[in-house]
Amino acid sequence: MAAVHGEEAGPELPGGLLVHGLVSGVTVVLAVEGVHWGTFRSGWVNGLAGVGVWYLVSLPVQVLVPLWHVLRGDRVPLLKLGVGPRLGAVLRRWTTIAFCAYPLSVQAEIWLPESGDLTSRPRRVLLEYVLLPIPVGLAGLVVLPGQWWPELITATLGYGIAELAYVDPAFGRARLWRLVHPAPRPEAAQFWQVRAALGMEAAARGNLVSVRAVLAEAERDGCPPELTTLVRAGLLAAEAEHLRLVDLLEDQPAAPLDEEIRAYLRLLLALGLLRAVEAGQLAPGEGLARAEQEFATVTKPWEGPWVAEYQGLYHGLRGDAARALGYARQAVTHQWSQPLKRADALCTLATALAAAGDGRGAVRALRRARRLAPRYPRIAACQSRVKPAH
Repeated sequence: MAAVHGEEAGPELPGGLLVHGLVSGVTVVLAVEGVHWGTFRSGWVNGLAGVGVWYLVSLPVQVLVPLWHVLRGDRVPLLKLGVGPRLGAVLRRWTTIAFCAYPLSVQAEIWLPESGDLTSRPRRVLLEYVLLPIPVGLAGLVVLPGQWWPELITATLGYGIAELAYVDPAFGRARLWRLVHPAPRPEAAQFWQVRAALGMEAAARGNLVSVRAVLAEAERDGCPPELTTLVRAGLLAAEAEHLRLVDLLEDQPAAPLDEEIRAYLRLLLALGLLRAVEAGQLAPGEGLARAEQEFATVTKPWEGPWVAEYQGLYHGLRGDAARALGYARQAVTHQWSQPLKRADALCTLATALAAAGDGRGAVRALRRARRLAPRYPRIAACQSRVKPAH
């Protein structure tokens, strides 16, 4: 009779563990993706909402069904989905797995870029959902001892497999081979380009702590000065320190690392001048003339929504409402993935609407921007500018 009572029935079956992991993975992917495209976009709110939705969606499978078996006295639940014979074990195991397997990925969303050739999406998924949670889960053995470590590992692996299948259904053996056999460590120049890009991504998301960490690392470990300037400029832009940004970028040499970075720095300088005018830190005549001069040096790599944002703000500050609204709406409709970039586009739209005499529309745009980035200083500057029109 002892053989039918919980852990005494023998070790977990590999098939049951695999089902357990895959069920967890599919459930979490659906929950996280639903939250990501829903109301909550980033940060701790996304983390809490993601875990909450996870529990709501997976509660019947992960808790209620095993609990029903426990109440019936059936000590061997169907498929052995990682559930022990006691309610305490059930809650302990699933709570630990939940809080090990998801929240770290929220920070990984900030550490790693969404797209581009800096790192592949499958490798990013592998790091977020498989490699990051396992050490934390294993460290939890000290706090919550028990024979649940195979469940944690298979749950996180199942999560990673399901996420890979979700974002790239065509992945196969060759793709998996590349994941577990990554390319050699890049050269120093390429490494610092990646680090600078991560710093700029964190700045655009409003995560200033991560930007300062990247900047400190760059200054300490010999990052090329042009890339250090790039990260510092992103930090100053996120802090709305427009005049300091202008002073920093005007002192740069004429030939940075490559043409794309030079164009980006010129564009940041032009935008910084316009935002200084917007905030009342620079006289309109001087600021607009200098911004126009700098923008003339921006080359083709930075066409598109960035240019639309510049043009919308430039014409809005000049009072050309028709052109400003056209460019500003183009910038707003672009699918920015970073909260601060979306807030910037909405601030530009507010300036354009104020120039057109639509104070109410400008206030609504700023309210949307404040929901995205509550602590972004540029929003307050725009608010004081559009109040007279409202």
